[in-house]
Amino acid sequence: MTTVRGIYESCPSCGSHNVEHMTRVTGFFSKVGSWNKGKLAELRDRYRNQGRFN
Repeated sequence: MTTVRGIYESCPSCGSHNVEHMTRVTGFFSKVGSWNKGKLAELRDRYRNQGRFN
């Protein structure tokens, strides 16, 4: 298992598309896969604005 920072559609190390996105919200880690469309859009906007959306 590899841990990298940022949002990737595939693993930058091995190229696998079997990735799990996590983020820290108010001190707790949360799996992004269970979020609704609106919350995912907020996350993508936040990373795009910081220049780290891949």
